[in-house]
Amino acid sequence: MSVEPDRRDLAEGRRQRCSDVCSLSTSICDLEGHICGLAQRHPGEDRYAQVCERASGDCRAAQEACDGCR
Repeated sequence: MSVEPDRRDLAEGRRQRCSDVCSLSTSICDLEGHICGLAQRHPGEDRYAQVCERASGDCRAAQEACDGCR
């Protein structure tokens, strides 16, 4: 009896991982919208602008991970 997973199991595992990555990407980008919305309400405050910039980078990276998974 073989213990090796069959191709269907591997494909299903990949689909589930991709689904998880894309779901997390959506959440990260939703948070980016909220964070940058706060930054817009605090113009001229560098700390808010920096956090928005970091959140935007996180969103881009998450979207790339999701896109690369498809």
